[in-house]
Parts: sequence; structure tokens; C-alpha cells
Amino acid sequence: MEDQGMDRVQGIRRPRWVLPAIVIAQFLATSLWFAPNAVISELQGQWLFAGGEGIVTTAVQLGFITGTLCFALLAIADRFHPGNVFLASALAGAVANVSILFYHQYFVPVLITRFLVGFCLAGVYPVGMKMAAGWYGGGLELAGCFHRYIHAGRFGRRSCPQRAGGALP
Repeated sequence: MEDQGMDRVQGIRRPRWVLPAIVIAQFLATSLWFAPNAVISELQGQWLFAGGEGIVTTAVQLGFITGTLCFALLAIADRFHPGNVFLASALAGAVANVSILFYHQYFVPVLITRFLVGFCLAGVYPVGMKMAAGWYGGGLELAGCFHRYIHAGRFGRRSCPQRAGGALP
């Protein structure tokens, strides 16, 4: 009799709640990316010039790209436990995000902080995906297939039905 709340992946019993927990944690942590967008108009009023939202958004993206490159080159998620990297990155990103409260009236420190938030998010999203893939092993093929189907258009339509047993159009 199989335990309730457990899946068998490659012959190993795995709790079913782990993947939803990773997804929820990623969703909550990546909200750091968008949170300051809600107050950008108030920030602009304090900076005494119009515009700047594009530059602030770009700072997060550049931070994410830089962080992803650094995490990959230094193999951070391979050297340290991915759960610890995920947690430390999410907490550091949250601290960087909150620190905007202390110097929101200055444009350059806000840019630097948003860059740091992006950098920290490089330890959240890719590492979370690594945790999910590592936890479920080959059991995520169908999830990857749906991702390709949604984002890759024709490529997904040709390759997914073979893996999903013809379940997709």
C-alpha cells in the first residue's frame, strides 16, 4: 500500500508537498522584482525629475544577469546546499528591498539597491528550479514539456505530444 501524500519517482518515495512548496517560495521571493513598481511614482516625486522607472527596472535585470553569471561561474548552488542558497538569497534580496525605505529620496542608492535585489534573485529562481529538478529527478519531464509548449510555440507542439503520450494538440 502506497503512503498518502507520497509519489514514487525513480523508485524513491517523495512527499508531494515539496514541489508546490518550492513553487510558492519562488513566487513569493520573486515578488521582490516587482514590489517597488507600486511606489515608483512617489519615488520619482522625491527625485525631482520625471522618468527613471525604466532605469530602475533595468537595474534589477542587470543585477539578475550579473548574479546568474556569478552563481554559475562560481558553482554556488553546487558548492553549497541549494536550499541554503535559496533562503540566503531570498532574505538578502528582502533586506536590500527594505533598505530602500532609508534612502528612497536618492536616485543612485535606489539603483544600487535594485541591482542588488536582481543579483539576489539569481539565487532564487534558477536555484529553485535546480532544487525541483534534483528532488524529483526525471519526474519533471512533463512539467518541462508544458513549459516548452507554452513558451516555444511550434517546437513545443512537435516535441511534447511524444513525451506526454499524445495528450497535447
